[in-house]
Amino acid sequence: MPAHPLPTDVLRPVSSGKTPYVRFDGNDYSIPDGLVRRPLTLVASPTRVRLLDGAEEVASHVRSWDKGAVVEDSSHLAALARRKAHAHELRGRDLLLARCPRAEQLLQALANRGDNLGNHTVKLLALADRYGSAETDTAIAETLARGALGPASVAHILDQRSRKKGAPPPLPHVLPDDPRVREQRVPQHSLNAYDVLLGRDSEQAP
Repeated sequence: MPAHPLPTDVLRPVSSGKTPYVRFDGNDYSIPDGLVRRPLTLVASPTRVRLLDGAEEVASHVRSWDKGAVVEDSSHLAALARRKAHAHELRGRDLLLARCPRAEQLLQALANRGDNLGNHTVKLLALADRYGSAETDTAIAETLARGALGPASVAHILDQRSRKKGAPPPLPHVLPDDPRVREQRVPQHSLNAYDVLLGRDSEQAP
């Protein structure tokens, strides 16, 4: 018998697909989200499955001998959840700024105050859906001038302006959660082409 046991660990190059999991022996093992699709080295002993990025160990799991098991590290999942939440917040913020440019100054003031911008963005987008982008942008400007920062102040100004105009209470739009529907915007086109087809000048149209 040799003086030292021969190494029996499985050693192979691996990489994940679109999700932060590496498959080995019929089971999926989580990796840090930032290493998705990057080349890694898998080292599997009878008891553990380790993933290396170069010489650095980036994941270590108890080896599962089941089939179809998903073995996860809670820190990997927490980091993934934070990244997705941040990405969702950025998409919402970009949409808000496209619809209400003055919101950038308001969000910056709220960030300086240490507020949660994600919640404020959702509320401001809801106001824009309810009252219209232009009206909401005007109300944001008035809120900034008053120094009473926050979606509640914007909502109060929008309600006051709506009452002065004698407009009926705006009804909220009920849309599915699918972002392809919620973030879709239909551009408004000029109707002059229809006047040309009808043989009249747009300025003379009733």
